[in-house]
Amino acid sequence: MSFDLLVLGVGGQGVVTAVKVITSAALNDGIGVKVGERHGLAQRYGSVEVHLRLGDSWGVIIPQGQGDAELAFDPLEALRGLRYLRDGGVVIVNEHGVPTSSVSLGLTDADQYPSEEEIFRSLEQRAHVFRIDARALAADGRINGVMLGALSSMPEFPISSQSMEAAVKKRIPNSFENFLEGVRAMEKRW
Repeated sequence: MSFDLLVLGVGGQGVVTAVKVITSAALNDGIGVKVGERHGLAQRYGSVEVHLRLGDSWGVIIPQGQGDAELAFDPLEALRGLRYLRDGGVVIVNEHGVPTSSVSLGLTDADQYPSEEEIFRSLEQRAHVFRIDARALAADGRINGVMLGALSSMPEFPISSQSMEAAVKKRIPNSFENFLEGVRAMEKRW
């Protein structure tokens, strides 16, 4: 068994914490995990890209075109990671983007980026895309719990929902209600 997951976002969204939850849950289920992190600007609002290889796999970086799924906290980051996803893979993406630090600092013109609708069109050409309004569902504004709940409800995801719930309760207990909102939002969409 193997499952390759790319977790993407912008620094400050809770991506690294979400990866720790997934890793903990996988280990609880006896599933081997390899983690490879790539950070753009390793600071708040910088791009964050984490490769999770669950089960039997070699190496920590997902080979281009072979990933099974993306969990994207930001639409633009989902588009950037698309090269790692296999055709027909799954993208679970938060509908709302956050400007990266290069845009916020004026180092990159925001007009150089595609619109969110252009991003979603591009994603939908290669993948099964599931959009989620994580910001609206997160009672406390922390979207990582919502995103983890959405991932946990995915039928092909190899980690048990019980292990995901336990890991969320242990690592981010204040986001457990957000986790449940993510599960409820997605379970009828699969």
